[in-house]
Amino acid sequence: DAYELRRAQEWTAALTRWCKEQPDMVAFTGTCMVHRAEIMQLHGAWLDAIEEARRAGERSAQAMNRTAVASARYRQGEVHRLRGEFAAAEAAYQDASRGGWEPQPGLALLRLAQEDTAAAGAAIRRAVSETSEPSKRVGLLPAYVEIMLAIGDVQEARSACRDLSELAAGFQSGMLGAMAAHARGALELADGDVRDALVALRHARQVWQELEVPYETARVRVLLGVACRALGDDDTAALEL
Repeated sequence: DAYELRRAQEWTAALTRWCKEQPDMVAFTGTCMVHRAEIMQLHGAWLDAIEEARRAGERSAQAMNRTAVASARYRQGEVHRLRGEFAAAEAAYQDASRGGWEPQPGLALLRLAQEDTAAAGAAIRRAVSETSEPSKRVGLLPAYVEIMLAIGDVQEARSACRDLSELAAGFQSGMLGAMAAHARGALELADGDVRDALVALRHARQVWQELEVPYETARVRVLLGVACRALGDDDTAALEL
């Protein structure tokens, strides 16, 4: 919840070792596995993440922890979406929702990937409007910026980007700083301010690389390539892409 990825890794690894020594702690191990799956996803081990989330759901079901089961299904949906397995992602999001888990921003991003921008926009606006808790809100705002830019609503994207930056400053988290810089870079690039976009995007890339988050690093590098090409630097654009 604090977006401290390195500490999350350390605590999850420690808890995993402890859980292996406590085989009767079914509920605890299921929850731990969900967190492990999320960390695996961030580090690019997508197939391992799906399998870990599946096992987390089974353990949580044994413990009759419906919330943890739904959380595990949401995590599976996220990985399926990133892999382009849209039908599997939609089924997982539906299961998560039936279990009481808000399937956002994943479902909105799925609609965006399916080029249903109207549904994506309506879903993310609704989710953000009813979410006030900072740790949950920052999890929605990057998708909000991305979807608003896809719709062409630069002003709404700018407002969301400003909100994200303010929240990120309050957390003092490197990961959140990268999320905010990534969103700001995408916004400035869409608005034609390429030089400011490059500054933000290079900061985001540096942090994502340090945290060993390959997918987000790749997404930032695509934007860097587009920005360099807009400035006529085709050689650097080719390297980034």
